Amino acid sequence: MIRTLDVLVVESHPRAADIATAALEAAGHRVHRCHDETSRGFPCNGLLDPASCPIDDHIDVALAVRHRVTPKPTPLEDGLRCAIRAGVPIVEDGPEILDPFTPWIAMRLHPGADIVAACAHAAQLALRPLYRNIAARISALVNASAVDPGNVHCHIESDGHHLDVHLDLPVPVARGIEQALAVRVLDAVRDTGRTFGRVDVHVHTSDAPGNEE
Repeated sequence: MIRTLDVLVVESHPRAADIATAALEAAGHRVHRCHDETSRGFPCNGLLDPASCPIDDHIDVALAVRHRVTPKPTPLEDGLRCAIRAGVPIVEDGPEILDPFTPWIAMRLHPGADIVAACAHAAQLALRPLYRNIAARISALVNASAVDPGNVHCHIESDGHHLDVHLDLPVPVARGIEQALAVRVLDAVRDTGRTFGRVDVHVHTSDAPGNEE
């Protein structure tokens, strides 16, 4: 089952993203905007009402729709700057030629590509650095507990606002070690710079009572 995504949709020109927005909403995803339909740019919604800024809440992926060759960002694309600074992966539906956002694009769509699937894939890929950071941070601790880091499995679940990180260890460890592992995982999440409403860390050991699931 594909989870619901929070997608920041940015268009270079008015109504350029209408089809993409309809497809995302039809698939059950939540679409967020930096500007309303009548806006021509500055100010963005976040300046008009700071509580309405989507980047300050949580965004899984940004979709940039640029159907024209536009060598400079347009006034309606200011949200992409914020997405880049926040570390949000960007999927672009538009030509590569003279694209000022090319260095920060996680995925560029070819004509006729499935926009919904691409956004879901980019959101999943965005978690890979977190997996690597968690592995690096817990390695010494699990080694000290006579556990091979290669036998520790990490699985991350997210509903957009909440993050659940599961660590599966092959043998029981002391409660203090479980707590220390959780602290290292939380440090890794903070390193991402991404905002989550809640982060829960679950340490499972295969031989511990109650962990037969």
